[in-house]
Amino acid sequence: MPFIKFLTLLFNTVVAAECITFIAAILLLHKKRIGVWRLFIALFALIVLAETAGCFMYDILGKHNHWVYNINMILTDIFIFWILSTANSLQKERKAIYIVIILFFSTAVINLFFFEGLYHYNQYTETAGDIIQIIISCFLFYRLITEVAYRNLFSYEYFWLANGILFSSLGSTILYHFPEAMSSYQKLTHINVFAILNNILNVLLYSSLIIAFICRYRNTR
Repeated sequence: MPFIKFLTLLFNTVVAAECITFIAAILLLHKKRIGVWRLFIALFALIVLAETAGCFMYDILGKHNHWVYNINMILTDIFIFWILSTANSLQKERKAIYIVIILFFSTAVINLFFFEGLYHYNQYTETAGDIIQIIISCFLFYRLITEVAYRNLFSYEYFWLANGILFSSLGSTILYHFPEAMSSYQKLTHINVFAILNNILNVLLYSSLIIAFICRYRNTR
């Protein structure tokens, strides 16, 4: 049963969380009044497509799939930078973020084709993207806490968006820089720490995004 095997390999905790978030985006962000946040539907369609294609290429066809995840990572990071820049609190920093997007895209493409390459996971790009997301998220938090006007952060979609991105990026930065230590620990204890932490980080991220979608839906009614 190749199809059953494929579904079993595909639907792990991370992919399940991505699919649930995709469904939430369709249900909550499809109205025109939602504005640019409707593009999250397209983003998660891309993410789910990349996960499906990557799994099929590697586990069924036995081919390299890193290029799929590399391209998906670059596009996702750029989208996150941009959507954070649409927050009113970052209006003054918007041009600077656009410059960062151009520089990130340029260096990511150069790394993709000339350094780490298509057939290896681009960890340099991953690290750069995480660091930029951390900086923008922290800057947004700074702007929010220094605002003169009162704002209920727990009902503000950009707060939850930045919150999820910040913790996910911080965790990923640590996670992808200690693979040897985690591999050694797994050999000693038979506990896959990398998979456990990765699942936790992704669940936190997508839970925060779903809350952000709910807030966006309610705030634009």
